[in-house]
Amino acid sequence: MRSDRRSAFLLLLAGALPAAASYADNESAVHWSASYTGDAWKIIDDGEARRSAWLDLLEVGVAIDGAQVGAPGWSASVTVHRDNGGSISRYVGDSAGLDNIEATGVTRLHEAWLEWHPAQRQETSFKFGLVDLNSEFDVSDVGSTFVNSTFGLGVDLAQSGVTGPSAYPLTALAVRGRWQPNDLWRVHAALFDGVPGKRSDPVRPTLQVSARDGALRIVELQYNRAAWRAYVGHWRYSAALPVVGQDVDPELRDARGSAGSYALVEAPLWLANDARALHASVRYGVASARHNPLDRTLQFALRFERPWLGLEGEALGMAWAVARFGDPARRAARLDGVNLERYEHVLELTYRIPIGGRWVLQPDLQYVAYPGGVASPSRALVAGLRFELDLSP
Repeated sequence: MRSDRRSAFLLLLAGALPAAASYADNESAVHWSASYTGDAWKIIDDGEARRSAWLDLLEVGVAIDGAQVGAPGWSASVTVHRDNGGSISRYVGDSAGLDNIEATGVTRLHEAWLEWHPAQRQETSFKFGLVDLNSEFDVSDVGSTFVNSTFGLGVDLAQSGVTGPSAYPLTALAVRGRWQPNDLWRVHAALFDGVPGKRSDPVRPTLQVSARDGALRIVELQYNRAAWRAYVGHWRYSAALPVVGQDVDPELRDARGSAGSYALVEAPLWLANDARALHASVRYGVASARHNPLDRTLQFALRFERPWLGLEGEALGMAWAVARFGDPARRAARLDGVNLERYEHVLELTYRIPIGGRWVLQPDLQYVAYPGGVASPSRALVAGLRFELDLSP
């Protein structure tokens, strides 16, 4: 019953914001958005049977400018997702997720938040509600070109927690503060519910907060210049969480201390007069090996803008990532009769082609070495094609 009331409240919030905005005299107060993404995948070689998969995501959102509805300094946003539940990673067995839209096939409220700028000061703001952590933290401009999940939210952070952090596809209640003292520096800090959704059924967000779940605390310092940007972040869970190996060693108990840090640098390597450009990014992340199977990650990515057609949004990308399995994960695997490799590697080649202003086609090729750290099969080569359609008014 409590779950039903929470779901009803979330749906009411999703409907109330656009209804309230209808009182605005200025139509620019309300901004609707909608998009559809579909991904077709084919495993070319994984040492076994070749398989295929289809994944899709429908996203509908509304954003409201409070200044246009008599609430200066305030803004609001609601986003709803519908996923078909397809999966390619279940065949490959990789750790990060080959496809960044893979999720359980349900309709869910993804974000629903209010943001306040005190005295309408844009350099300071507070946000609260259902918030996607990766919309605020660990956001890579170069990484957004790619389909593999690890080039979005780093797998060192994405793997953490009981049901994962508050990020796609499952978000949680949060309070976020931001302070920007000047054009160069910005500080983000937030508290997220430590367990998005239910422990027993992590499919949809809830409004339930308990002391047992604790909180995920995260802070990030950003430095932005016209040519390049960098950030460094740290995260930590306050509650005692399961440790690696509990499923094979009943003597192990939940413990506190699940934490990690990450850093990223992005910069242009080459800029041409005709808007062509080559950008690069490097990211490094760590996570406590006691709580997380992967304790080190390293990523390198290149994005070549407007390489051939000269179109805005056209991009050719190549990225490589390596993740290291920690000693506790390898010991637990040996107890279970599995020889876990030390590293998992991912190589992705992708090409985004905008068509007619609303369509994007994106052929994609990924190679995974030792997916999930397992030596057999020791590789997987997967080809895909992404379709994106902008349905916004």
